[in-house]
Amino acid sequence: MEDLRQSKPLPRSKKSFMHDELRTYNFNWPLSDSEIIIIQKMFMTSQVHHISTRNITSGRVLMSTILKSFQYYNFIGCLTTSKILLDDDIASLYELLQEYNKVSEFDPDKSDLGLQEFLTYFHFDFIWIELTVDLLKIFSKPKIQELCQLLTQYEPIPVVLISYQN
Repeated sequence: MEDLRQSKPLPRSKKSFMHDELRTYNFNWPLSDSEIIIIQKMFMTSQVHHISTRNITSGRVLMSTILKSFQYYNFIGCLTTSKILLDDDIASLYELLQEYNKVSEFDPDKSDLGLQEFLTYFHFDFIWIELTVDLLKIFSKPKIQELCQLLTQYEPIPVVLISYQN
């Protein structure tokens, strides 16, 4: 399929944003038994993780494959602005935030998203965030950081940030 690799640790000034562990793993397809165990542990640990794949399609295939193989999570969310449709059993956080704020086009940096209140209505047990250029134009890094902190503090769940090489 393609090479999958977990991203390298971020520079010191950005460590607090990503909350990455200092360890870097390189994954190749097909996955070995030890790589499957590492990924399983990552997807089951309630903290923020960061994975880099070649493009958004390969990231979606990876997420779909792993989450379906687990058959563990009941309410999965994805924060994305991509027009590529998500699987039917995955909630689009971007669309839910738009509906929750009752605004068709909102500026997350200027409006009070009420993330804490939002998360009291929606109880996710797994979330991934697609760090595309479009998403980072709409959501500032502090807003993404705030969401990640809320998810891992008040709702201890795994959060996977996916960045793309292309």
